[in-house]
Amino acid sequence: MPSRRPQLAVIGAAVALAAACGGNSSSGSSGSSAGTANGEAAKPAGQILADARKAALAASSVHVAGGIAANAGRITLDVSLLGSRGGRGRLAINGLGFRIIRIGNTAYFSGSEAFYRKLSNSAAASLLKGRWLKASADSSSQFASFAQLTDMQKLIGAALKPQGTPTKAGPRTYHGQPVVALRDGATGSILYVATQGPPYPVAIVNTRRRSAVTFDRWGEPVALTAPANAIDFSQLAQGQGGG
Repeated sequence: MPSRRPQLAVIGAAVALAAACGGNSSSGSSGSSAGTANGEAAKPAGQILADARKAALAASSVHVAGGIAANAGRITLDVSLLGSRGGRGRLAINGLGFRIIRIGNTAYFSGSEAFYRKLSNSAAASLLKGRWLKASADSSSQFASFAQLTDMQKLIGAALKPQGTPTKAGPRTYHGQPVVALRDGATGSILYVATQGPPYPVAIVNTRRRSAVTFDRWGEPVALTAPANAIDFSQLAQGQGGG
């Protein structure tokens, strides 16, 4: 069993790191970005990126969704994040999906029988189907990547860290929302930043890699509730006897 458990943590890390590369997403733009022109379209690329990062990190919450082509495979995510306090939503890699909730240093996850086979033996997987598991998400835990995935500060920080020098690609619209585009010179990814209201990031898109992540619902309420009767993963692992 120990050889299987780390796979879930790897998925979480892949999402946090791949976000910077920018799939296909149907998430709409956030109404909180509506308003008068904010002047970003006239600024140099470096200042636009700095303003977007500042606005994003100052927000209390955000919804992140999209698809990412990463080394681990095709990843999709749909998560609502509440600052560094936690988050909730769905994640899938190559079609294998699960629900996640993190509240502080505790992570909860629930998936299909196929998902639980990644964590335990076949007999346990059939019993766990549809149940919630809980595990530590602190830095010393094998599930620490949950903290990356559901920590707004860390996810935004990774997403808004270009691999190359950003250059302006001009003003345009993204799903009907006025934006200014910044192109990453190393990856070709394009970051769209709102040009009305706060200069929030709107999306990161890389058509060559078939990847896109959208950011919306800035500052909207996010309720985090621990699932009832969650099974402690550490006790489950001990009960399995490492098998």
